[in-house]
Amino acid sequence: MEFYEKLDYLMHITKTSNSTLAKAIAIDASYISRLRKGSRQPSAQNAYMEAMAAYFAKRSSNKYQMKLLKEIMECEIGLVEQETRRKESILRWLMQELDQFKHPVKSFLKEVSDFHFVQPQSTAIKEHIDLSRSKDQEVFFGVEGKRAAVLQFLKEIVARDNPDKIFIHSDEEMSWLTEDSAFLKEWSRLLAKAVQKGNRIQIIHNINRSLNEILDAINNWLPLYMSGMIEPFYYPKIKDGIFRRTLFVAPKASLAVVSNSVGESTENKANFLYRDPKVVQAFKSEYLEFHKMCRSLIKIYTSAESEQSLDLLTEFENEKADTYLRNKYFSFLTMPHALLRKKVMEEASFQGQKLLDYHENRIKYFKSLLETHKFTEIISLYPYQDGETVIPLIGFTDLFKGLKMEYDREEYRWHLRHVLNLLKEHGNYHVVLLDPDESQNYSLYAKENIGVIASKLTDPVVRFAVNEAYMTAAFWDYIENQIRALRSEQRAKEDVVKQLEKYMENL
Repeated sequence: MEFYEKLDYLMHITKTSNSTLAKAIAIDASYISRLRKGSRQPSAQNAYMEAMAAYFAKRSSNKYQMKLLKEIMECEIGLVEQETRRKESILRWLMQELDQFKHPVKSFLKEVSDFHFVQPQSTAIKEHIDLSRSKDQEVFFGVEGKRAAVLQFLKEIVARDNPDKIFIHSDEEMSWLTEDSAFLKEWSRLLAKAVQKGNRIQIIHNINRSLNEILDAINNWLPLYMSGMIEPFYYPKIKDGIFRRTLFVAPKASLAVVSNSVGESTENKANFLYRDPKVVQAFKSEYLEFHKMCRSLIKIYTSAESEQSLDLLTEFENEKADTYLRNKYFSFLTMPHALLRKKVMEEASFQGQKLLDYHENRIKYFKSLLETHKFTEIISLYPYQDGETVIPLIGFTDLFKGLKMEYDREEYRWHLRHVLNLLKEHGNYHVVLLDPDESQNYSLYAKENIGVIASKLTDPVVRFAVNEAYMTAAFWDYIENQIRALRSEQRAKEDVVKQLEKYMENL
């Protein structure tokens, strides 16, 4: 069971409302609602977890409730009969799945950081499909039938030479896709091959699932997202989940897979594979009508889209909200403008006025933000040896080709002095020091309740922009939980200032 299922179960057997629990443990009722739906995932470090366990232990004291707890937690009856031991058992049970190292955001960032393109196999080898003998309609039954229909759909796409735009949406129960490893492997192979042949895919994700399920689904699609050939969307309103539907539509190929189900039941349901052009166009129209009500889930920018990435960053930084910026080194944002001008002038072949103007505007927005909101920069201090150069400017500096952003020792000290001045002059500017991690190959830029930009920092450079509320909250919570787990000297401003000053002395 996931945390949200456990919480819902405990609230059910103790007949507890969101507002009652919120009042008992001193947090907002709307947050309890999000925890209960799975749209927020707590951390084992959250202080309210112990209070929550104590509340449920006190209100599950009758024999029937203790019997239910024993069965659901699979523990000895002695661990639930006495209130103190019952509280400890409930707390352990609630926290079982909250190991921060299993957090789906961490998995997403690792996938982004480690990603590299695999040389595709030759697409000259076609799937062996006799398209001339295909029927206008075929019917497949049950879960195995759905798998067969989808694989047939993809094989026929891959067998064609003309690229298509494929439309996909499913809010049906997803075990048909995930439970059979052989099917999942073949599904992934055919999707990758379809993309390699130039087919674009537009998919409407179902976010009426737990946060873990949403991020796990995105992780599964990540290699295809990296290709820039996928357009992910979501429907922003809650659906009742009773009547469910799946649509796979390839208009140019005149192919569609359609199925319906009620609730989570997909057994013995009919799945239709259509090849009639008029029927397929009708399903395309249905999909596009639904798409008009949807929003972009993730915007994906490759290294070829530098102008779009700059527009994205400008729009993002205009939003005023508490902010976290996690980089491997100190960022371009805290670089002294005079230092940047010096670096630009050193590169005679580089036309740097655009970069200087851009940096000046970023500093203006940054200083304006600090007047009203917190800005926390999360970095690592790496050992510095004589003769070494440092490359501290990561995250969007790659958008300006031709400028070599390496510091010598004095330039690095110049940047560090500026950071120290910011810390001393602005109460809303903070620095958090992480232990050095050579494997970190991403930056994470998050604004509370606004959105997140996650970037892969080495080739192939890719950026993901997210503004869906639940996913934004997941990234925000992940960063905050990481900071809470740090030692005081890594996050308390006075301690951080002392460490930075000592680090500068050793340069």
